[in-house]
Amino acid sequence: MTPFSLRKLPSLEDLAEFREVYLDSCAEAQELYLEMKIRSAEAHVLVTEAGDVGYVLVGRDGVLLEFFVRDAHVRYADAWFGEILRRLGIRKALCKSFDATLLACAMHHQISVRVEGILCREWMDVPLRELAPGISTRWAEPADAALLIAVNENVFDHPDEIHAYTRDRKLLLFETGTGLLGFGLHSRVIPGRPEFDIGMLVVPDYRGQGHGSAIIRHMAEYCRDRGWRPICGCDVANTGSRKCLENAGFIPRHRLLEFAFPEG
Repeated sequence: MTPFSLRKLPSLEDLAEFREVYLDSCAEAQELYLEMKIRSAEAHVLVTEAGDVGYVLVGRDGVLLEFFVRDAHVRYADAWFGEILRRLGIRKALCKSFDATLLACAMHHQISVRVEGILCREWMDVPLRELAPGISTRWAEPADAALLIAVNENVFDHPDEIHAYTRDRKLLLFETGTGLLGFGLHSRVIPGRPEFDIGMLVVPDYRGQGHGSAIIRHMAEYCRDRGWRPICGCDVANTGSRKCLENAGFIPRHRLLEFAFPEG
């Protein structure tokens, strides 16, 4: 194995150019769920006598989130990966199924793997009924935060996220004459890139009537009309959300995988 060292970076910003190479190398777009974890991740650069040849990102919970090696050195990636697991004490990794290098290395060293999420990167503009008559839309405002906190069901991890979405006009309310039916939301995954992650919530009284798919379709069209690329995903156990995304035209081709590695 070619010797290497790890140099911890003081800030993720110091890895910006390197990450652009990684993101361009992936067959598909980054996942927002991972990108949010990466924002507070610890970054280490792989250094050999040839210079900086790769990097690894480790989340605050100790989970490996990204592993990249330049093409000229990728033949060493598998051996380096195992040594990185040992040096940093890493026991888990999250991997997009279209991240070829990380997938190959994790498969070689894993003791178990499970599917955590469904990732949709392709959208077909399928025929779908429009919003039902009497449903109106408006962008949520900061004054709506209390209502959104009350109906939130794991869409947001913290009220601060709701305040940010309402402040930045990224959350669209769908209302009937008697109150809230649900909401759709969109968020750019990485600044400067065209992908926007979209999602939705339908309040319990209106579920099972096709409103979720209509909201997703509405948000996808909103992104498309502005030259953005809508992408989305859901937890593998959330069969209702997956059906909703599929009915709106999204293809569940990819997966988010969780790998576990042995100790020592």
